[in-house]
Amino acid sequence: MNLSAAHYDAIMREYDNQRLENMHALNSRIQGVYDRFPEIKQIDTQISELAENFAQSFTKEHVMSFEEYRRTLSDLRMEKEALLKCYRIDPQMLQMQYHCPDCKDTGYIENEKCHCFKQRIIDEMYQQSNLREILNAENFSTLSYQYYDQENMKKMQIAIETCKKFTENFDKSFENILLCGTVGIGKTFLSNCIAKEILDQGHSVLYLSAFQLFDLMAKNSFSGNAHQEDMVAKQYPHIFESDLLIIDDLGTELANSFTMTGFFLVINERILRKKSTIISTNLSPEEILTTYTERCASRIISNYTMLKLSGSDIRLKKKLGGF
Repeated sequence: MNLSAAHYDAIMREYDNQRLENMHALNSRIQGVYDRFPEIKQIDTQISELAENFAQSFTKEHVMSFEEYRRTLSDLRMEKEALLKCYRIDPQMLQMQYHCPDCKDTGYIENEKCHCFKQRIIDEMYQQSNLREILNAENFSTLSYQYYDQENMKKMQIAIETCKKFTENFDKSFENILLCGTVGIGKTFLSNCIAKEILDQGHSVLYLSAFQLFDLMAKNSFSGNAHQEDMVAKQYPHIFESDLLIIDDLGTELANSFTMTGFFLVINERILRKKSTIISTNLSPEEILTTYTERCASRIISNYTMLKLSGSDIRLKKKLGGF
């Protein structure tokens, strides 16, 4: 991912500060245990002295054997474990706790950026938006069938079950979803439900309307503005690298040869990388076939689970008080 040096340094400082906070919190927990149970502190002191004595013994006449060191260390650890169990102390309390256990709050796993690092970059794109607030309001826990009749409610229930399984299996299998249906029947709401679940799992999510997607791709190809180019350089790679890409309102963009080519590039590249994508559209499956190229339609039909929702405009019903 392309980052300005200042932006990269700012993120790395956040990781440095996080690790310092982790260390301070660990020291505080350990001291709390020591204050209440001095015998545990005594054992830890003995373990430290044992390691020091073992290292220094090589410069003295009496050399502590490795077997003697290992046996004594094992005895001390067993004694400590018994005390922790007796006092009902979770051993994890005395271990470092990380916000991201995968990278241990370094931002990297070996030489690759961790998913938490990628998400920090994506969060930068949302600073001026209200996406976080939207996801707090629109998620599986706030979902209601109030505005669906019996027939359409069954379709929605099937769609919700499919979306929940998608989030539950996100780490296990590669899947994509196409949400089809008319305006205001819950497609964007379902996309938001999925986005929140995947974000809560610690994965990176990029949410773009179709217009925003193709506008970003156009700026990447044609922009001559230096500041704009820097912003695009940060954002554009996430289209292909984010763990989940959500494209909302496909079909509302101005269709031309550029958008056709760009759309195929996005869905095909993400399929090759096994990066999941959610697409919502007001177009029917038949309209998708006629609007987009045969190659695009073929990729979608072959690689996406299609969920067709139906019903009347819920947003309009809410404004009219449910009538």
